[in-house]
Amino acid sequence: QNIKRRVISELFDSNEYLNDGYDVFFSNELKIKLDSIMQKLPSQCREIFHLSRFKGMKHKEIAAKLNISPKTVETQIYRALKVFKSNLQEK
Repeated sequence: QNIKRRVISELFDSNEYLNDGYDVFFSNELKIKLDSIMQKLPSQCREIFHLSRFKGMKHKEIAAKLNISPKTVETQIYRALKVFKSNLQEK
């Protein structure tokens, strides 16, 4: 459970996909899980989340690139985070 908290913290609080401190096995398992969750997102939501968290783009940059409002970017990231949280929680 402590690992899941660290994963959630890393995913939601930084722009890094994985920290170097995680071992290879955990990193591979985590990547598979995160990729699986990403595929559950609607395409625009997935693209916005990818640009934000994995490419490090700011909301205004994403909005300009996709010709949408910064508020739409914010809303889509919020929705993506809800999907990640619900899929990473213990059931």
